[in-house]
Amino acid sequence: LQLQNGIESSEADIRSAYRKRALACHPDKQKSASASQKKAAELEFDRVKKAYEILSDPEARKAFDDLQRVKAARKERDGAQDAKRRRMREELDRRERQAAQENNEFEIAKNRLQAELERLRKENAQRRQQE
Repeated sequence: LQLQNGIESSEADIRSAYRKRALACHPDKQKSASASQKKAAELEFDRVKKAYEILSDPEARKAFDDLQRVKAARKERDGAQDAKRRRMREELDRRERQAAQENNEFEIAKNRLQAELERLRKENAQRRQQE
């Protein structure tokens, strides 16, 4: 709903923001729009309506506000990681990707070897039949 105060918004702020957004994206207001634009407006209107339903229900709003607080705290915590820990995590990610790639290369080589052995067995069997 693009609230100015975020979590601290009052019921009146939420209602006002909802009405503005609902009027702007209501499908009936999109008279000269193409079918795809009308569909997009309808999806946007449904999204705005769901947001208003969540923010107007006290229990749902509390759960949503708690989720927003947790996300903000996590972002702050991750942003505050020192450079050493960040480098260690990046190095670990790089090594895991490298190990996965090496494992994939090993499997490819193993499959090639098995295919070559099977080809040699067939050739040997054909030679024995010809003799």
